[in-house]
Amino acid sequence: HRCGRGGGGAHRPPEGLRVYVYDLPPRFNSGMLALNMQQCRGSIYSAEVFIHEQLLVSSTLTLNASEADLFFVPWYSSCFMSSNFVKPGPGWPDNDVDIGKTYLATQAVIDHIKGSHPFWNDSNGADHVWPFTSDWGSCLGPFAELHNSIHLVTSGDVSEERPPWYYLRAKDHMGSSPDFAERCRLPCYQHHKDVAIPPMLSVPALFRDSRGVGNADRPVRVYFRGNTAGSHKAMPFARNYSMGIRQYIVDNFSEERGWLVSRENRPESYHKELASSQMCLAPPGWEQWSVRLFESLLLGCIPVIFSLSLVLPFQSLIDYSNVTLRVRDSADLAALPALLASVPGPALDLKRRSIASMWRAVTYQRPPEEGDAFDLLLRELSARAPTRGGTPRGGWLS
Repeated sequence: HRCGRGGGGAHRPPEGLRVYVYDLPPRFNSGMLALNMQQCRGSIYSAEVFIHEQLLVSSTLTLNASEADLFFVPWYSSCFMSSNFVKPGPGWPDNDVDIGKTYLATQAVIDHIKGSHPFWNDSNGADHVWPFTSDWGSCLGPFAELHNSIHLVTSGDVSEERPPWYYLRAKDHMGSSPDFAERCRLPCYQHHKDVAIPPMLSVPALFRDSRGVGNADRPVRVYFRGNTAGSHKAMPFARNYSMGIRQYIVDNFSEERGWLVSRENRPESYHKELASSQMCLAPPGWEQWSVRLFESLLLGCIPVIFSLSLVLPFQSLIDYSNVTLRVRDSADLAALPALLASVPGPALDLKRRSIASMWRAVTYQRPPEEGDAFDLLLRELSARAPTRGGTPRGGWLS
């Protein structure tokens, strides 16, 4: 069923769901935390750590693998990637990116599981759940061995094919493993089995003060402030960043009346500006998804999404049409001011009221609560457990 109003009560895991959590060697998860606490616990990609720790204290946990519906693999791939992002040596940290090292480490986790436990072969990995919370999603592991498994990813991109530059960027970043670049020719998310999840938003004030409401007075009609070139380590692909959408917005709409649009980053005022805006543009970065979508929701600003090929977190449980606006990638860019001007005030008010009733669904509450991201994740996994990676009749979207 769809998420409705309310939520915030005690978290009640789905009845009957049993999850076995592998006890991996610390080098694959907990051993990295003290070495890179900021990225591993404090970044938008750190949901992998939170989900692991909450499963260990959840009533869904089973220590008896023979009764498990699903097997969770607590591999902190995003934490590992941020800790091993570049090749060591002269010039660090400005030398070559080495994402291939994470790809090889994922293979090592697979080899450990297959060599130390019998459970993988029982389903060819179809009942195994892997968190891949970086932008690269499950492309951080070999397709042939992982394609049956359920992946938890932040980028639910269902595009039928990627642009040529995407592979070239992966090749530029592959470092230790050419196989990583080749893997990026294939989908990093498969909607028939994977689960799109929210990023980890680690700014307490967004939870404590805003709760999807933000300011009553919103003088800014349309808002965007952000980078238009990506990271300096990927400058050869700067013109491809955001599929050109951010660049077009800043170049063409900075003078629109009632709009606040800028490529100048101002972290000290960013959240205040979001909370003072009616509609907040959420164009892609390197991937189709953007963290500003979720920041906007928490601050009561209606996100404008620039993709029809992006599956949002728990989309089978949340009707995002009630809380967002969508435009067709770059096809509607030229007409964007007219499109947004045509949205009547009462429709915006209705969407903001809907945001105030669902914001919890894109947050990881401590401890988990009914209707929050961890609660909805377990609902999604409970639905997938009987199919073991297959698609139920009618698909996942209602």
